Amino acid sequence: YLIKVIDYRKINSSVSYKKKIDTVNTDVELTSTIESGIRNYFKRTERTIGEEIKYSEIVDNLHNIDGISSITLALSSDIAVGWKYENIDFNDFQFPELNQLIITYQGTGI
Repeated sequence: YLIKVIDYRKINSSVSYKKKIDTVNTDVELTSTIESGIRNYFKRTERTIGEEIKYSEIVDNLHNIDGISSITLALSSDIAVGWKYENIDFNDFQFPELNQLIITYQGTGI
């Protein structure tokens, strides 16, 4: 028998955003919504072994949050060096897992 060992590859996420001037949502509410969206994306029930983390999917979900003027996302992993603004690939035995999540509120925008 061939035994495959699953390796959890930790993904760090850094988000900075500005809220719309006319939104009724507070920065605390928006930060919480962003955090929930990213955590839900990385839920084990939503991810599979060896899949590609699609940067555009995460960004699209974040852009759909009501009350946000602009948002920037950067990803990094324990294998890839530095922050990425692109997809992260996994090998056949790796499972994506959210590690550190940093969300920075930068004030209001247009």
